[in-house]
Amino acid sequence: GLEIIISEAAAGEAIILEGSFDSITIEADDVNIVTQGETNIEEVVVKEGVKGAAISLGNDTIITKLVADARIGVEGEGTIIEASGEEVRNSTFAKDPERMITPMAPSIGGGGGGSSGGGTPSTVAVSAITVSPTTLTLTAGGATSTITATVSPENATNKNVVWLSSNPAVANVDGGVVTPVAEGTVIITATSAADGTKSATSVVTVNAAVNNEPQMTASPTQVTVESGFNQTFTLTIENDTVTNAVYTEYILLGGVFAEMNLGDIDRSNDTTVTAAVYGNLTNTGIGKITLDADALVNSESNLTVSVTVVEGTVGAITVTGNAVVGATLTAETNPDTATGSYQWQSNNNGDWVNIGTDSNTYTIDVEDVGNAIRVVFEAFGNYTGEVKSDAVGPVVPEGPNNGTDDGEFFVDAVKDKVTIVNGDGDIDGYTAHVYVDGTLVESETL
Repeated sequence: GLEIIISEAAAGEAIILEGSFDSITIEADDVNIVTQGETNIEEVVVKEGVKGAAISLGNDTIITKLVADARIGVEGEGTIIEASGEEVRNSTFAKDPERMITPMAPSIGGGGGGSSGGGTPSTVAVSAITVSPTTLTLTAGGATSTITATVSPENATNKNVVWLSSNPAVANVDGGVVTPVAEGTVIITATSAADGTKSATSVVTVNAAVNNEPQMTASPTQVTVESGFNQTFTLTIENDTVTNAVYTEYILLGGVFAEMNLGDIDRSNDTTVTAAVYGNLTNTGIGKITLDADALVNSESNLTVSVTVVEGTVGAITVTGNAVVGATLTAETNPDTATGSYQWQSNNNGDWVNIGTDSNTYTIDVEDVGNAIRVVFEAFGNYTGEVKSDAVGPVVPEGPNNGTDDGEFFVDAVKDKVTIVNGDGDIDGYTAHVYVDGTLVESETL
């Protein structure tokens, strides 16, 4: 077991014990010892001159020998096998020791006579303990608050209370005064120093600290790289206001915005400024916008906000134009500033075959008759993504039957022999082109 000396430095403290001990020596005033669980103590010595000492014995505590050379109050249902000492007669016990050895009373005036009777002064045990409030909400780093413990009955011999926090990193407690430390929830427990089985709790919620420092936010918070970048940012101030006039020199650009230009600066209201930023934004990263302290009423420091610059993503590509031989199809990306490569494709038998050149336009050829046309766009540079347009077609020949009148028309035949009848002479002078399976087999002017 352990030998423990409770020195004068521990005066007024509450000490909780559990386990096996060879000896406990009390030298401090107003100390409260609370035992819990299965605790065995060979000897407890209360030194002469100690004042206000108290012990609360748990039900499973056994003290083999108590030497009370100073008065002590003992609460609880634990067992004391033997109690002795100069002040044992003046000490109080909620449960009498199994054996008490009292010092012999001195003789008076040298005369004889019998000894006077001894007795144990009455002790009033603790019946209950309550706390108020039972719930409490505080702010981290903010004001403290006090939880009050009430011990019943009012005339209890020992009304001292031991305070405990379930998580001192969130909130700690000292004599019922709760100090909020960090965001979270803790349970504050008040336990009777006289009887460890009597306790009450309060749930304390600690909210995150409130930031009252001036700060600034920007909208939007993310933009994409663009050669012709032009964006108006809304700067919103919190916990401060802007001066009556905000000038261009009050705005500083940094990060990937360092080489950009400032356009119009506008003070929308007491807490809002808009700033136009334009130029060739080619690098991804963080762009910074700083508002000088001279533009703020109270703050003595500049305010800076960060904007994330990311690569652009191509969302879609569309094709416009008629699916007619000789017509030009035009592709347009979204966004239209995206850089990348174009690959036009033709499909007749279920397979897409590359055609055309790397351009956003394609002029339909006679070989495309009967086929569907689409374009594939693969982004590069400061953009990412690959998109495919919807198919256009099938392609039809050019001629009178499709609304053209340029002196020729096309026939897609099954066989290499076809008869063209010019009954009314409406197509005199037209050139007929006959195709079989996409191959020109004959051209003839009518």
